[in-house]
Amino acid sequence: MTTPPTTLDSNTRVMKFCSSCSREKPLEGGTWIPTSNRKQRWICASCLYNRTHRTGSAKA
Repeated sequence: MTTPPTTLDSNTRVMKFCSSCSREKPLEGGTWIPTSNRKQRWICASCLYNRTHRTGSAKA
C-alpha cells in the first residue's frame, strides 16, 4: 500500500534569506523592515532581537 505524497510536510521548515546576516534562516519569528528607498527587506528573528536589544543603549 502506498500513500499519496503530501505537498507540505508538517516538519518541513520554510527558509528565507536574511538580508542582515546573509544566511538562510527559518521564516518564523522574522519580519519585514523598511529601507530608505521605500522597499522592504526581511530579517530573521535573531537579527531582529539583536537590533532591538543592543547592549549599551540607554532605554528607560
